[in-house]
This record gives sequence, structure tokens and C-alpha cells, in this order.
Amino acid sequence: MWSASRAGARAGRGFRFQDLVATLFVLRLWSEDDATAIVTPEGFDDISVQSASGSCFIQVKSRRESAGDFEPTELRRDLRSVAKAWVKRKDAELPAATILLLERPVARIPLPEWGSEAAQPGSSASSELAKELDALSFDNDQDSASFAASASVVVCPDPHAEAIRIVAEARDFPYGLAEIIVAAVCTQVGQTSDANADPDVARRAAVDIAGIDGLIDQVLATVDLKLLDEARSLGVCEAIDWRSSEGDSDVRPGMHVGAPHVAAGSLVPRVELTQQVIEVAVARRLAVIAGPSGSGKSALAYAAGYQTRTLYRWQHVHSLTPTGRTGRDAVALLSARIESLRPSAYAPVGVIIDDAGRHDPDLLDRLLRRLADLSNVITVVSIREEDRFPVPLLSAIATITPVLDDTFAAELWCDYRADNLTEWAGWREPAERAGGLLLEYVTLLTEGVNLEAVVSAQVAAREADPGRHLELEILRLASGANQYGVAVPAHAIQSALNVDSSAFIAASRRLIDEHLIVEDSGNLIRPLHEIRSAALARAAHPFGQQETLQRIVPLVTSAELARFLRRALESGADQAAMVQAASERIARDRTLQTLIAVASAFRANGLRRRADEWKRILDECDVDAGNAVNAFMMSRTKQRPDTEHLFKPEIVAAIERLRSVPTDPDLQLLWRKIDTALVEELTTAAVSDDDSTQLLLQAITVLRGFDVTALEAAARAIGARLTVWPLRDAADMTEALRRVAPELAERAVITAGGEQLLLRRVATETPWLASLERAADGVDGKWIFIDEELQPNQNEAVVEVCRLALALAPTAMIARVGAVDALGRLVKLGDYPLVDKAIPRENLPHALEVSENRAQARALSRKYGAGTLTAKLAAEAKALEALLDLLPEITLAHLGRVS
Repeated sequence: MWSASRAGARAGRGFRFQDLVATLFVLRLWSEDDATAIVTPEGFDDISVQSASGSCFIQVKSRRESAGDFEPTELRRDLRSVAKAWVKRKDAELPAATILLLERPVARIPLPEWGSEAAQPGSSASSELAKELDALSFDNDQDSASFAASASVVVCPDPHAEAIRIVAEARDFPYGLAEIIVAAVCTQVGQTSDANADPDVARRAAVDIAGIDGLIDQVLATVDLKLLDEARSLGVCEAIDWRSSEGDSDVRPGMHVGAPHVAAGSLVPRVELTQQVIEVAVARRLAVIAGPSGSGKSALAYAAGYQTRTLYRWQHVHSLTPTGRTGRDAVALLSARIESLRPSAYAPVGVIIDDAGRHDPDLLDRLLRRLADLSNVITVVSIREEDRFPVPLLSAIATITPVLDDTFAAELWCDYRADNLTEWAGWREPAERAGGLLLEYVTLLTEGVNLEAVVSAQVAAREADPGRHLELEILRLASGANQYGVAVPAHAIQSALNVDSSAFIAASRRLIDEHLIVEDSGNLIRPLHEIRSAALARAAHPFGQQETLQRIVPLVTSAELARFLRRALESGADQAAMVQAASERIARDRTLQTLIAVASAFRANGLRRRADEWKRILDECDVDAGNAVNAFMMSRTKQRPDTEHLFKPEIVAAIERLRSVPTDPDLQLLWRKIDTALVEELTTAAVSDDDSTQLLLQAITVLRGFDVTALEAAARAIGARLTVWPLRDAADMTEALRRVAPELAERAVITAGGEQLLLRRVATETPWLASLERAADGVDGKWIFIDEELQPNQNEAVVEVCRLALALAPTAMIARVGAVDALGRLVKLGDYPLVDKAIPRENLPHALEVSENRAQARALSRKYGAGTLTAKLAAEAKALEALLDLLPEITLAHLGRVS
């Protein structure tokens, strides 16, 4: 059914490929300085070209890679079509030169590549192609000879890359800029093609080569090259180079799959599943590949990108925590980079977020929503099933799950058998032993035993040889971090082991050669795959990993520290020991980034431990999993006796018990180890640094519960900045202080000149706000309403004023703001006011409080999330059974209402 319904998708792909080919011809003529040339997409053929060197007509035939090469029978059919069009143009006295351009080669018939001498019209064709041309039927021999002399067949598999190369070489532009220029030209070509749907020849549109310089100047004037490159230089994201395939791109030993492995052809294709990812991404603009580790998620994501590399400009996300920048900065930089690429319907952009669970859930959710707001951008996400639930957007979306089914297992075995890479006589037994995991299946095929046995043998060989103990020490530290998806700087491991450079390099090289570790271009030892790294860590630590985990804390980068600590604590690392190592790291680094990383990791772990207690209460009250998170969230709100009787008794009982239980994590063990004077020094110093405002906000947020006296100096310094910071930053900072301790916010506001001074600043800088005054119990304001078209979102604007007022007046308990006319009278629609708000503080939580509430809900939801694919499917089956039980009642009730 899926295969039979792909005609529309294939047609759309063909049109986009045709636009790229037209773009290639436009840019080649531009590079040849043929200012008089004109290219007409969808003219008298797919593409018509008029130039000083001659005119020609091009017919384009696309073919996706998974469909393989063209067959000779298909070439004959296409040649007949080209010949028929050629005869019509000859009768109309149009130029004769004709090109049939194919995306893929033709089996058993050699064809020249586009741009070569042999590809020019009138060039001698290969004997095989000459036979096909001679076999065409014409009314006379003269037409047959003329067609053969004027027609050519060429192959151009990647017009996009060719076009970028032409632009880059013609003007010595960076490839990133050349790519944007190609996109702009392709957009113009696509728009011209759409315009030529008009049947009136007098209104036909064309692309004038003379206008391309103007288009390029427009791009140069609007694209900020520094901003475009900043996300790449900071390691946030970069363009995928499908042309590069690593020399060591063999995935059989169990490496984490990336773009180079796909480009090198190292993978057995999963055609239908890859096509499904592409179709979902194009239709919904977001495709989510979810499943357990080792199931082939990454391979599927990059295969989808590779299959569409000529149609989409793919970027992949590396890190959302770049060194020296906040997560919000990373999201903003990535969004700015994507926007700088000028995505359009004719030159769209694709983003791959592989192993998405390694990113902070809030940042990942923010990024996904930002990408969803950008037109002509699609996103492909691969994520472990258990990491999906903490991300709100991903937890509610249908996913694609790669499964090691019989068909694929048999294809993979056949491929390995043909290359003499497996001794198994059949595929079924290793497939069954693999438990549905692709990585485990590959290991069984190539090694004959499972992954645990393979890595255990590799570790044992080093334990038995004293000359290889250094390798074992490197492996312990690297695998201890790599099992959590965390890289370790090679120089940090060398320093920790106190060995000379030559010995370290030699030992590392042996580990790399045996596929036990991999070092990237940044000298970071990265995981081959989390499953393999975890197996290595277990094998190298027969008596437990606790000592090694403590040794790793000083070694990982500050950007990876929070992830390492969080994952290690989740896996059962001793909390007291990790607190000691983390506090020593804070004292050594003396940076706000490290302080934030440590505090946020232990806060996440504290919430996880609190969630155990919340779940115990919910279970004891017999609240079902479907209502558990909602019951918990209701317990965080103000008690409403008038409505609670509407809920089930078990939910009411759980809410009452949950209200008596603290929600903030208990971090006293960590707080006692952190130097108060150091916290005061770091936070106070950050206040005067405009580049550290967001870092300071994060620090104050995660330090809630720490000794308040450590933040008093920072609060006073913040007060001096509240009148000069952007209004939103000032409000966020004051609210963050209030959530730590109300007296800190009050002290900051007093230092700034008082609440009324800040409220007047809000009134001055907020459009249409006439006044904002501190009243006895709160804040009163008047927002002038002029016109519906000029002010379409009156309610949101007034609520935002209330939010700013309550943030900058921390002692106020209510914000009252109404929409008034020019005379100060309340604006009404009939007998009802247009907008007249009186919002108590507890009913208007700040974004920081909302974020905290969501983090608590996610911590609890993870306790109910299915840990394995089998458990997930079982839970879904149970839910469907419950729905089936309700269907008869729902149907009868519906029919009763209809009648």
C-alpha cells in the first residue's frame, strides 16, 4: 500500500531535480559571462536555453538512488519521447540541439558526464548509444541523421554540487556562501517554472543571465558571513559534506554510524524504511526515528539525508551547549544559520539531530519548535525511546521504529556472506539471538559471538599482557565516559595517567586500530557506540566503576560535564562520591559554566529521586498511569474545594497527599561542599559582563536552595543594572532572585531606585501603555486601545504587561491592567470590557516557574514511560483494549445525541 501511493512524492522529487538542473545551466552561462543568454524552465521542453554559443533544449529524467540505474529499455522510451519533441520543434523551425539529461547512468550503455567534452551536442556517441540512436524511427533518413548529430545524452547525478562548485570557483567564494547563492538562483528558477504554467506564450517567463549578478549582490548584502559561520565554529552545527567518506568508514565492528559511513556505501540499504522517513519528513516537516540503542536509528536518519542530498541542503546538530555560550545562544545561533541559508520551496533545508537524547530536553524542545516555525525546513530526529518522553514535542508525536525484521536480516546476511565477512550458514539463528538489535546482529555475524563476549576477550588480552596495561587504563577512562555519550579530551586522559606523549599515542593508536576508541579532529576520544562503550566499561571494571567515574569528572569538558554527571547518577553512581569530585571540579575551574553544569546535573538527579516518592504516593492511592502526571500537576496549584469533588476519589486523595510533599530536590549534600565565597565571587563578577547575562540567569535559577547570603552581593550588583539591561532580561533576573529568596529581589529593586521607577520604565518602553503605578496591594495600569487592525492581540499584550509588572514589583500581589480609549475610559464591546485584567501573582507564573513545573512533570512521566520497545508496545496494546471496551458506550451515546 505504501509503495503504491508514492507517485506524488516521486513527481515532486522530479520537479525539484529539474529546477536544480536549470539552475546549473543558468550558473554555467553566468560563469561564462554570457550576459545575453536566457534560460526558460518549462518552455518548449523541460528547459530551453538561448545563448551566444547556441541554443538547445534539455529534457530531464530523475531517478532516486534506491531505484538503481536506468535500464536500456527506459532509455529507448525516453529517446523516443525526445525524438518526437525534436520533430515538432524542427517543423516549427526551432533550433535542433537537444540534450537528454539523466540523473543516473544506464546499465550497460556508457554515457558521458555533464560538462565533459564528450557531453557536447554533436560529439561522437559511444557505440552502444549510437546503436540506440540509429534504432529510432523517423520519416526519412535525413531526419534520422540530423537528430543523431544534434542530440546528446549525458549523466548528471548531483547538479547541486556542480552548481556550488561553479559559483565558488568563478568568484572565489567560500562554499557556504556559494551554496546560498545557488539556493537563491534555484528559487528564481522555480518561481519562473511555476509562472510558465500559464498557457499564453506571450506571458512566458525566463531567467535572464544578465540579472544573476544583481541577485548575487542582493545575497551578499543580506547574508552575514560571520553569523553564518559562528554556529559551525562553536561546534553547534555544520553542513553535511556527503562527498567525504572516512577512510575508516567500516561500521561492521560496531561504530556509531554517521554521514561518512552512508556516503561510503558501507550500509546495506533499507529502502522502504528510508523512503518512509523521507515521506514523513516532507509531509510533516518532522520525522522522529525512535527505538532502543543499537537498532539502526542513526543509519536510517543519515540514509534519508543522503537519498535527498541533491534536493535538501542538510545540516547536522552537534552540541547545544557550546563552550562559553548558553543553550539559548546555541538555539539562536542555529536558527540564524538556517535562516541565513535562505530556505525556499525550491531550495529547502534539512536538519538532522542524531542521538537527540544527549541534548537538554528543554533546549531540544525549544530548538524543534523554532525549526517548526521556519518555512521550507524539515527535521529528522533519531532518539532512544526512553529519551523521548522528557521532550514535550517528541513525547506526543508518532515515530518510525527501525526493526530487525526477517527480510532485512536476510539481506544483511547475504551481503556479508558475499563479502566473506561471516561464517554463519544462515541468518535466522544470529537474528534471533540479537534480540532485535542491529548492532548486536552485526557483531554476531562478523565475530560469531555476541558483543559482550567480543569486548570481554579484547579486555582480557590486555589484562594478560603487562605491556598493554596502559591501553587498559586509557580504555577504562574513555569507555567510562563514552558509555554515556560523552567525549573526553585525549590530552586530559594523558595528563591524568601521567605518561609521556609517545607512549600514550602508541597505546591510543592500537586501541583505535582495534575499534575500541575513536579520536575525532578535535582530539576528543568519542564513543564508537554507547552500547559498545558500555560493554567495554563493564568488562574493564570487574569490581565496579565508581573510582573511574570519579576520575572522569575532572577530565570531561564543561560543556559535557552536566550530561556525564546526570547519566552517571542515573546509572547508580554513588552520590556522595560524585558530589566530592564535582565540588573539587568547581573549585579547580572557578567558572560559572562549571558551577551551572554541576548544579543542574544534581538538580535533575534530585528531581528524579523526588519523582520516586511522588510515584509511590500515586501508586498507593491507586491512580492509574494515564492520570498520574495530571494529578501531580494539580497538586502544585492552589486548592479549589469547589471543583475537586469532580475528580475520582483516588485522584483527590493523591492530590491531598502530594501537597504535603516537597517538590524542590534536596541538594544539601552538594551545597555543603561548594564554597560560598566562590559562588559570591562568580555571580557578582558576571553581573557586569553583558555577554554573561544568560549564564548569570541560569546560575541563579539552579542555585535555588543554596545559602542566600552568597547571592546578596550579586543582588545589589543586579539592582544597579536593572535600569540598563533590556526590559525582558531585567524582569527575568528579578524573578529569578525572587524565586531564590524574595528579599534578594526586593534588595535588587531598592538598589535600582524602587518598584515605581522600574514600573515607569515599563510604561515608557512598552507600546500603547499609558501608565503603570504601584498601588496598595499591587500594580494598576492603563493600556490604550486604538484599532483592531493595528493592535490585533490586545489580550496577550495586556497579560504581558501584567507579567512584567509583577516581575519588577516583587512585593506586589496582583496586577490590574485594562484597555482604555484615548480619554482614559475602559473600552467595551457592548456591556463587556474589551480587556480588563486583575491577575493575582499565583495565577500568572513566570516562565522560570513554568519551566520548573515542566521539569518536575517530566521527571515523573519518565517513571511511567516504557523503558523498552516491548514494554511500549504492550502499554499501547493495553490502551487499545481499554478503548475498545469503551467504544460501544461511546457509539451508543453518539447515536443517541444524533437521533
